[in-house]
Amino acid sequence: MTDVAHPGHVDEAGVDLDEVHEIARRLATQRERLAEDVFERARQEIVDYPTPPDPQLLAETLEHLDALIASLLDDDAASSEYLEYVREIAARRAHAGVPLESFLHVARLWAIACWKALPSAVRAGSVPEREAALEIAGRIMDFADRLSSVLTRAYLDEVTDQDLLRNDLLDALLTARGEGSEAVQLARRLHLQLDDSYIAVVVRGDPVHVEDGWDQPSAVADRFERLVEETRGRVPSASGRALTGMRHGNFIILYPAPAAADVDVVRQSCRRLARALDDEVSMGMSRWHEGRGSVGLAYAEAKEAAALAARKGIRQRPVDLEEVLVDNLLSSSPTAQRILGDVIRPLRIADASRRSALVPTLRGYLEAGFNLTQAAESLYVNPNTVVYRLGRVKAITGRDTHNLNDLMVLYLALKLEESQV
Repeated sequence: MTDVAHPGHVDEAGVDLDEVHEIARRLATQRERLAEDVFERARQEIVDYPTPPDPQLLAETLEHLDALIASLLDDDAASSEYLEYVREIAARRAHAGVPLESFLHVARLWAIACWKALPSAVRAGSVPEREAALEIAGRIMDFADRLSSVLTRAYLDEVTDQDLLRNDLLDALLTARGEGSEAVQLARRLHLQLDDSYIAVVVRGDPVHVEDGWDQPSAVADRFERLVEETRGRVPSASGRALTGMRHGNFIILYPAPAAADVDVVRQSCRRLARALDDEVSMGMSRWHEGRGSVGLAYAEAKEAAALAARKGIRQRPVDLEEVLVDNLLSSSPTAQRILGDVIRPLRIADASRRSALVPTLRGYLEAGFNLTQAAESLYVNPNTVVYRLGRVKAITGRDTHNLNDLMVLYLALKLEESQV
C-alpha cells in the first residue's frame, strides 16, 4: 500500500525532514559495508596508493560517511572539526607523494557508493521517502563537492609550502576591504607584510585549473608547483615579495609596486615567466594603481587582459589593459580594421620580397619610445639604418613617423596585427 504523506517539519522546498533523518539513519547501518566497498575499489582502480593499500583509507572513508550522515541528521553543513580532519588527510597524502587526482578519485568513489546505496534505504512505494531521497542525493553531491574543494586547496597549500594566499585574505585584498583593517589583521596572523600598492597579474591555463575537481590530468599538481616556483624566482627583488593565490580557476600574482614606474619592471618579469612556461599559459596584467584599496580594480583589469590573451591565443608575453582597449576599439569597427590592415600589408609584402625588416624596425622604434639609439641597439643595427628604414615606411605607406597622427595609425596597425596572430 502506498504511503500517504503526513509531513512533520519540512524545509523551504517542502521536503519532509523527518523522512530525510529516517533514511539517514538507515544509511548509517550500512556504513561499514560502504567503506569496505570504497576501500576495495580504490585498491583496484588507483595505482598510486601503496600496496598493500594504505590502512588509513578505510578509517578515512568511515569518517567521511559519518560526517555526511551527521550533516543529514543535523540539516547542516560539515563541521569545522571534520573539515580540519580533511585538510590533515590532504597534507598527509601530499607528503606521501600521492597525486592530487588519486585521492580526489577516492572522493568520487565515496560519493558514488553513497549514491548507489540510497535506493536500498528507501521504502518502496513511499512518496515522501522518494522525495526525501532526492533531497539526500543532492546533499551527497554538494557534500562531495565541498570535500573535493577542501582537499584540493589543502593539498596545494602543502605542495607549495603554504605560498598561496588563504582565500579570506585574498578576498579581502580583491574587494573594497583591501584598504581597511581586515586585510591587515589577516596578513598579520599569517606573518605577512602587506605593501601599499600592487600590480595584478592573472595567469590562465591548464596548470591552474585544479579547482575543477577530480577530472584533471595527473601532471596538474607538478605543473602548478612549477608555476609557483617560477613566479618566486622572477619577482623584482627591489620591490619585495609577490603574493600569489587562486581565484575562480585563475592563478593570481600581486606584485608589490611602490610607483607607476614599476609597471615596466613587472612587465619584464612577466615576460620572463611567460617564456619559462612556454605555451602553457595566457597572462594578463593591470596598470599601476595607488593604494591597497585599488587591488580589486587592478585584478579586474588583469583578468580581462588574460581573457583577451586566452581568446587570441597570445602566449609567452603578458597582455595589458592597453591591448584590451585597442582590441575593444578595433573589434567594434570593421572599417577601422580594413584601413589599418591596408596600412601594414604593403610593409609585410616589402619585407617578404626584399628580405627587409621594415615592420620589426617600426615596432622596435615604437617600443623604444621613439629613441633612435635605443631602437638601433635592440635591432643590432646602426641608427642610420633605422632612419633609412623609417623613410622606407613613409614612402610605402605615406605615413610619417614624425607626425603624431600618422604615428598613431602605424601603432594601431601593429596592434591589430598582433591581436590577429
